Amino acid sequence: MPKREVLQRNIMSRILKIWITGLTVCCFSACGDKVSSGGDEPSMGIPISFVPTVETQTRGTDFTKDNLTSLGVLAYLTQGSNFNVSSSTPNFMYNQEVTKASGTATWEYTPTKFWPTNSNDKITFFAYAPHNPTGLTVPDITATGYPSFTYEVPSTEAAQTDLLLAKPAPNKTASDGKVNFSFKHALTRIVLNVEAGGGFTGITINSLSIKTKKSGTVAFSSTTSPTDWMQWSNIASGTGNDISCTATLPSSSSTVTAGSTGKIATFFLLPIAATGNTSENATLTFSYTMNGIGDTKTITDLALTSMADWLAATSITYNLKITRTAATVEVGSISVWNGTTVDIDKSGEIAEGYKAGDIKIGDFYYDDGTWSDGGYRMLTDGTVMQYNVQPTEGKNCIGIVYASGKTGTERGDNISNYSSTELSGATEIKGYVVTLDRISGVRRGGSGSNNITAFNGYTNTQSLSTSNSNPREIREVLINSTPAPPSPSSGWYVMSLGQTMYAYENRDIMNKSRTNISSGSYGNMDFGNLWTSSYKTSGNFPTIFNNGSYGAAQPTTMQNAYPGFTF
Repeated sequence: MPKREVLQRNIMSRILKIWITGLTVCCFSACGDKVSSGGDEPSMGIPISFVPTVETQTRGTDFTKDNLTSLGVLAYLTQGSNFNVSSSTPNFMYNQEVTKASGTATWEYTPTKFWPTNSNDKITFFAYAPHNPTGLTVPDITATGYPSFTYEVPSTEAAQTDLLLAKPAPNKTASDGKVNFSFKHALTRIVLNVEAGGGFTGITINSLSIKTKKSGTVAFSSTTSPTDWMQWSNIASGTGNDISCTATLPSSSSTVTAGSTGKIATFFLLPIAATGNTSENATLTFSYTMNGIGDTKTITDLALTSMADWLAATSITYNLKITRTAATVEVGSISVWNGTTVDIDKSGEIAEGYKAGDIKIGDFYYDDGTWSDGGYRMLTDGTVMQYNVQPTEGKNCIGIVYASGKTGTERGDNISNYSSTELSGATEIKGYVVTLDRISGVRRGGSGSNNITAFNGYTNTQSLSTSNSNPREIREVLINSTPAPPSPSSGWYVMSLGQTMYAYENRDIMNKSRTNISSGSYGNMDFGNLWTSSYKTSGNFPTIFNNGSYGAAQPTTMQNAYPGFTF
């Protein structure tokens, strides 16, 4: 018997029961192995063997609690300490297969493992499913720290797998009892429908393929975060990482009657946008016959839209519209894929204004005047969540969007207020940005509005002092010492009380985006003792904001400020 296994058997006293929970809204809640009757050794009875039967899948099918029959576990034993990202290895379980018996809810594995008798010894668990799927390469047994997997997309729809990763279960002991695995879909699900027009009896799809990216790396990046524990990387750009995935087209579903819509294919593909690379695209190539008139056509490299929405656990439906004269494609729906675990287990379509291409709280704003998705989503049922999205590669982020134009106009702002700025001639406000860094140690002379909710920072700032005396005035610093924001914009101004309060109320969203900038060099926003451009909202002096409350301060008092601008 290997030395490592002897050590493990000597330090174990209770059988390790693995329970699986949380795929979608359902739970696996059955005991894995029989419980030992006591002592340091398991029961010496003959073990029960299970041979799960998995129905052969001819189409891409997403996993649920009912059809998932296997998973892989990597477990890290740390004696006298917690999991260590620099040194811990999967020394307790390495790619251990756990299976569910056919027709039961019982999960089993072999050989049986036991909890440490020393309460200071900990076991940290990572899991994925299904066990050893096509295209997945597990980390080496000697690899330290968070497990990192390489995944290559299979080239046929039938071979593709709904890859799942479970939220880590760190530093467990016998007193924790069952080990819970809450799974999240790791890929982007692409559903393709055909919408058949008129002038023929129907459309038969003869062949169909989707060209996208072939390989990438997915890793566990935290054992404690409720949202950021899974991170994609290394989805290389360029044609060298392209793959053409062929749809499996059974005759029973490849023909769609004129005037109706039918699902043709479901693919499980890499979440390209998760790495911050939004310049990539995916295309469709397909052949179809217009029944009744016998006309067959081939379309090559028809581009798909909404690539910025290709994130883990996102389901996107594309409708392929075919008429007598043309074939086009458009987005039918973008949804959070059932089972996305962000301390919630809900699914539903993403609400208008909260898709990847919409300007919203938490988006990244760059020095070239462009912006990109920060991952914040609201569903049609009101549920909110935030994907872990990286800034666009190669761009310099200078601020975070803290409000949309719609939010500002609802709070009294109007594009006409910016007629003397670079926004002159614009028809609407797109959004509001707050800078990444505070200006510290400045005065704030001048007046302003006493409205406590209005988004009127720009108009307030026009009445602030520009004196260049020492100590300096905040507006003078913005005019003379702060590089102008990219065009077209309002230019920098001091945010009003209403704008500062709104940013504060949504700070968690912005703080998550900030952590993804410059390799995590930006921490949380500091809302302590900030100048606003509002005046006499409390007392007879300029208004300061302090972590959710506000009051008055003498204009000569030295405070800090987060500049903002409108675009």
